[in-house]
Amino acid sequence: MEFRRSPSKERDSWPGTVGTCPLRSAPSTEDSTPGALCGAEVTEIKSAATSNYNGLVASIKHQSKYVTLQFNYTYSHALDEVSNGGFLPFGYDSAGYANPTTIDPFNLALQNYGNADYDLRHSLNGDYLINLPYFGGPRLLTDKWTLGGTLFWHNGFPFSVTDGDVSTSLEPNYGGEVLATVANPSSLPRHCGINKASPTTSCFGNSATGYSPDFADPTGFGGQSRNQFTGPGYFNTDFTMLKGFKVPRMESGLFEVGVEAYNILNHPNFLNPDTNYSDGPGFGVITATASAPTSVFGTGLGGNSSARILQLKANFKF
Repeated sequence: MEFRRSPSKERDSWPGTVGTCPLRSAPSTEDSTPGALCGAEVTEIKSAATSNYNGLVASIKHQSKYVTLQFNYTYSHALDEVSNGGFLPFGYDSAGYANPTTIDPFNLALQNYGNADYDLRHSLNGDYLINLPYFGGPRLLTDKWTLGGTLFWHNGFPFSVTDGDVSTSLEPNYGGEVLATVANPSSLPRHCGINKASPTTSCFGNSATGYSPDFADPTGFGGQSRNQFTGPGYFNTDFTMLKGFKVPRMESGLFEVGVEAYNILNHPNFLNPDTNYSDGPGFGVITATASAPTSVFGTGLGGNSSARILQLKANFKF
């Protein structure tokens, strides 16, 4: 069992467009003078942000003649003002996509400081390998069977509810959207999962033709804290089964054939919902599946590689 705590100071930056410049047909001496920032983009860098991580890790490991297994559980809480480590400007996440991280540019600690984009309170992963003992019968059929697999589970990732209709009026120079105002905090669900009976239903109760009654257009900063909602959780398990055959005239020779099943239960996992309140009927609806952590195709295909995949396998050991 292990406890981890990691407070840190981060460097953050954000771009801003300063000033406007009238059209001119010829160069002017003003263009080369100090302070002539006609339409220029100024990047401000300061050590103003903080991040904190606290975690408890518990591991179980067992190894014997027939069974080897290890499982790890992590309870943790990660908080920060921006989750890209300060290398990208406010308004973009670590993948380079637009993200509403500039919630209140005048006070980072008031609204920006909250759950990190990758905050996972609960996470469980493990793997196991079982060498079945010989119980009798013809060895060609009943001996040298091996079973193995992996397990992944964690709760959903946090997200914020934005409002794209008012970004121009409140944040013309920061490139990010502002957060929608919470109208009904008492009835507002904090977890947004998939509705199996009606997958296209919004988790925030908006109708097919209207907007969610739980939110409203903001008139300023302060209507909601960052990353206070969580999306769907994740579960996946892989399985491998192999049968070994002794190679004649080789003391340690072994030929194995079998099958590997990725996401053997064919269980779908989903990404966070549409988080833009201004999208109306589409707001709060989950439309995309999450990629699997393990796949024969790697991780570049995203959700396209998350379905159950079977692969035949052969090993030769000597």
